Amino acid sequence: PTVDVQCGNELYKAKKVIITVPLGVLKAELIEIIPNLTGNLRAIIGRLGMGKMNKIIMFWPQNEVFWPQETEILGDVEERDSDFSFFNHMPYNGDRPVLVAFFAGDEAELLETQYASSNPALYEEKITELAMI
Repeated sequence: PTVDVQCGNELYKAKKVIITVPLGVLKAELIEIIPNLTGNLRAIIGRLGMGKMNKIIMFWPQNEVFWPQETEILGDVEERDSDFSFFNHMPYNGDRPVLVAFFAGDEAELLETQYASSNPALYEEKITELAMI
């Protein structure tokens, strides 16, 4: 059996296909999949959620790097007031000292509403959290 994929006027044939589309596209049924997805799979897609995710990118001078440069993910297993993680992207950006913090869900919402404008307190708060890892 083969899979036919039609994009505009072009028809592609393959033994298998992997479809990667945004969740919103699947939920809105903006693409036609034949045979139709099973009811169970549609129910699972219907239960999946989308949410907010924000990130803060922080740059440091090379002589002020305080984290282990060979470590990609910085985090801990202890309880903290926040649920974000830091990612060290130095190996992927020419060894420039940068950390990226990701915020999702309620914390992302709080970040947007409480700190919508530039706020030095946010910087101090997150630096303190980072120092505790």
